Amino acid sequence: MKIPGKPEDYSEGMLKSLLTLSDVMATGYHAACAARVQPGDTVIVLGDGAVGQCGIIAAKMMGAKRIISTSCHEDRRALAQEFGATDNVAERGDEGVAKLLELSDGGADAVLDAQINPGKVFTQTFGLDQIQQAYEAMDQRKTIKSYLIVEG
Repeated sequence: MKIPGKPEDYSEGMLKSLLTLSDVMATGYHAACAARVQPGDTVIVLGDGAVGQCGIIAAKMMGAKRIISTSCHEDRRALAQEFGATDNVAERGDEGVAKLLELSDGGADAVLDAQINPGKVFTQTFGLDQIQQAYEAMDQRKTIKSYLIVEG
């Protein structure tokens, strides 16, 4: 990363904060790029930590019209709103899914998964002999994650 001036122009704390942002911002931005966020999209951001917050910033930069954060922490919800989240869902489980579907009019254009432990969320299952179809389904955005079954 190139910054203006010379390294000695900056305190150690300033340099560390720049490097920290570069890591989480790049991850949140990559998530938005990989999800192909477009102007006017509705985006759901799962996770309210640094990467999720940077995903909100990236989605806003890319022109998302509606950005739904998923925080149950008041301070993080407020930060998400400051960064561009238009709505927040604090509920979890079936209630949270129902609320997300309601706010997104039946489903988002893009979902950024920035959770520490997202669990196993598979939307399609394939046999090992169908590995090519599994990758194609993900590339074509027909599935979020593919689960390959290895038998034998």
